[in-house]
Amino acid sequence: MSSEMNQLRFESFTLDLPLRQLRQGDEVVPLPGKAFDLLAYMVRNPGRPLEKQELLDAVWPGSFVEEGNLSQNVFLVRRALGSGPDGIIVTLPGRGYQFAAVVQTVAPPQPAVETSGAPERGTTSIEATRTRVVLEEETEEHIPAWKSAWVISLSGVALVLVALASWLGWQTWQDRVGGPPVQVVLADPEGSTGDAILDRSLVDGLRMSLAQSPFVTVVSPSLVRQTMTLMQRKPEEHLTADLARDVCERTGSQVVLGGSIAHAGKDYLVTEIGTSCADGSVIASRKAEASRSEELPATLDRLAAQIRHDLGESRRTIARFSVPLFPMKTASIEALKDYSQAYRLSQRGQFPEAIALLKQAVSIDPSFTAAWLDLSTFSANLADHEGDRKYLQRAYDLRNTATAPVRLYAEARYAATITGNLYDALQQFRTMAEIYPRNMVAAAGELQIASELGRHDEAIAAGKRALSINPTFVSIFYGVCSEQRKLGLLAEALLTCNAAIDHHLDSELVHAELFRIGLLQHNVDLITAQEVWSQQHPDAAYLKLIQSLRMVSERRFAEGLQLLDAAVAVCQQRGLPGMAATYRQKVALNLARLGEIDAALPLVKADEVDDENSEAIEALVLLGDVTDAQAKIQHMEQRSPRTTLWSDQDGPAVLAAIDIASGRPQQAVARLSVPSPLLQNQDDLDVMLLRARALQMSHRDAEARTQFQLLVEHQSLDPVSSAITVAKRELGESKVP
Repeated sequence: MSSEMNQLRFESFTLDLPLRQLRQGDEVVPLPGKAFDLLAYMVRNPGRPLEKQELLDAVWPGSFVEEGNLSQNVFLVRRALGSGPDGIIVTLPGRGYQFAAVVQTVAPPQPAVETSGAPERGTTSIEATRTRVVLEEETEEHIPAWKSAWVISLSGVALVLVALASWLGWQTWQDRVGGPPVQVVLADPEGSTGDAILDRSLVDGLRMSLAQSPFVTVVSPSLVRQTMTLMQRKPEEHLTADLARDVCERTGSQVVLGGSIAHAGKDYLVTEIGTSCADGSVIASRKAEASRSEELPATLDRLAAQIRHDLGESRRTIARFSVPLFPMKTASIEALKDYSQAYRLSQRGQFPEAIALLKQAVSIDPSFTAAWLDLSTFSANLADHEGDRKYLQRAYDLRNTATAPVRLYAEARYAATITGNLYDALQQFRTMAEIYPRNMVAAAGELQIASELGRHDEAIAAGKRALSINPTFVSIFYGVCSEQRKLGLLAEALLTCNAAIDHHLDSELVHAELFRIGLLQHNVDLITAQEVWSQQHPDAAYLKLIQSLRMVSERRFAEGLQLLDAAVAVCQQRGLPGMAATYRQKVALNLARLGEIDAALPLVKADEVDDENSEAIEALVLLGDVTDAQAKIQHMEQRSPRTTLWSDQDGPAVLAAIDIASGRPQQAVARLSVPSPLLQNQDDLDVMLLRARALQMSHRDAEARTQFQLLVEHQSLDPVSSAITVAKRELGESKVP
């Protein structure tokens, strides 16, 4: 490369190719290695379309790399340039990108020419001068200058100014950061304590302690595993420093944090070294000692705080977001080991086994807030509502002793689950996202709550943000796909589900959504493909439930009940009685709507009806057991009368069902006409069906027909619901197209 091409200038930036630096004025703009290579190629090829494959071949020659890595590095470059999608780097939809700025070559500096003699015109000559100071002799009447009022006043002002300057300097020192926020990949440590579980627990403990930082983001283990798979490596392979550096570049991170563990007698030495992904230079290097294993959690806390400072985080945020992993002086290292093993089991979906270990952890250390919180979450995953509430209450009570992410998550889940105020919960998750913009849990929580509130556009945006942070959770893909389907965005929903499969997340959740999309598109091939997948995966209980509901809605009752039995059997084998009951009661409601009382009755009576399950209570009403339904409602209102869903949607719905069953249709219409957003936004098929029936019984036929038409028009909300079948039947009898 010629010297003329060593430095390229565009806008306010200079790209120094030999030094591999991007500068804006005199300031160096940090840019990871592959992002720098991408920018360099674009700057050398301005003004023309750059196909995606061309860029992949140029930046990752001879390597198999997904397009996601390209888009991630384009994002990093745009962020460094302070440019949006329509700025310096223009997106060419479906093709690639184009570098739109004008590029100039910076001429190499000319050697200085020595001069001698008198200075030329325009230069300044400085000569030494001598100043004579005359001291007056002091007389008895003369007041010393230092005693004069104006000097004293000036001195006071000066002292105030010095104090203010010192205070401002202190504040600036406290707030000083060493650059933009960084994302870190944790490599597995070299050496060992002699206990493999303890080794992994120390890595998890360091990750938990670093997770407090709003400045430092640690790449999740799930994203590391997925990246290793794309690199054609075993996901559980020992993550050496070299492998971690590859993962670092592929995930758009900036730092690899690795180190070693040494153990001699009762003493431990933990060393951590942070190196740049771009050039391998050392950014952070710290070590800490512990005289016994019980001191290791506190040692990790100190080490994490020092590393955060070395990586550029300000002293103020380190002080603000540094809560010890274990505030109580207990044998918490054993609790950490149990927690670490439970975390890994949960990643494989082994929630009952994970719960058993978490119970051990909190028995060792009752103040372990994160363990209580995970106990709640895993119980919710198993439809154990009582356990969910009990453990969540404990986590909430301990929240002020927890790290900031754990505290914020506990408060958001408490608002959603215990108080039931979804609006507060949504705001809590958004607050958490403001402090931790790279926290996937905050975005995922916003997705769930916005979905429950019927704010599908907001839910999709939150879900996409979660996927941009960590595209390794099938539940997030499923959530986004489901919200897109509810809005009738079937092509986008199909792309989202297929993206999950492309990320090796081939789950029954995804296939259940593909099944629904196939029904809405009348795509026989897509439907058949999901049915074949279900047969090949006999443990896919949720997909079998969706198939069962489809059969029931098509009045193929025998086939529907057979699929339900298969789904329930899987739940029982997994030790999930709550989920089995939920499945039975959901099918029972759909059967009851179609008048199949004899088939629905044993399904409802097979389990104790949960008073939080409005569908099960409605099924009781349709089966004629109004007294039991009213008792469930009364118990629900006594326990949590202010929950958003119950007061604004589920409560009026089940009370309207009782009114209809009791011959009070006009009262049902009134209940369903209150100005609640959840009742009036046409987002719940059950509410629309109840309103249509109440209007029909009130002889308001035109209005009832409109409601039945709305049901059919909104079938994308749930194409397997028998409410659609009822609406189509009523419209057919009324000869309405």
